[in-house]
Amino acid sequence: MLTLIGAHYSDTWIPNCPVPLHRSFEEVCLRFLARRETPEGIRRGSVCLRELVPSRSIAAVARAVFNEPFSAAPMSHGGRYESDSGGSVFYQWEHGEEKYRLSATVSGSCTAPKRGSFAEFLGKRPWFFNRQPNGSTLEYRMEHPLWDVWTCEDHFLELPKNALLFGAQLTAMLRTTPLATFVSAGSEISVYTGTQVAPAG
Repeated sequence: MLTLIGAHYSDTWIPNCPVPLHRSFEEVCLRFLARRETPEGIRRGSVCLRELVPSRSIAAVARAVFNEPFSAAPMSHGGRYESDSGGSVFYQWEHGEEKYRLSATVSGSCTAPKRGSFAEFLGKRPWFFNRQPNGSTLEYRMEHPLWDVWTCEDHFLELPKNALLFGAQLTAMLRTTPLATFVSAGSEISVYTGTQVAPAG
């Protein structure tokens, strides 16, 4: 299952790895859902295919720390929403001469996902997996409470006619009608140091 996420990070801090003047920034992430079976149980998470941030410095630090596929692109976000009444939000970015935009409108109160709902299924995925050059996998955890969400009344993903950023196959998938769209106000999060998982066999 493919997901496209726009997020805004505030007061970001990585121990012993400061990025001056870049503690608040946007990110757009294209990922697919994954899971790994362990002796302790199933770890549900995701694998990032493409991650965009507005600064080359941020992208370089993120690649060095997490070895994730980060790259820099001109981008911005805007809109306004309140937890009890909703509102709207958008993220826009560029790739070469191409322009992209992801936007959504919501109303009413932001509420906790219902037990067993699709929103809970997507929200309870604290693990991230990333293949390493030696064939192993880096596994790390992002910790935060289950976020309250709005189900979008209206959403829009603007893709250029000959979009190259995500490749032809993934772009074709993004042009289809999504199973669901959500907006969340988010919360504080903690990202833990990853550990390498040996390749199978």
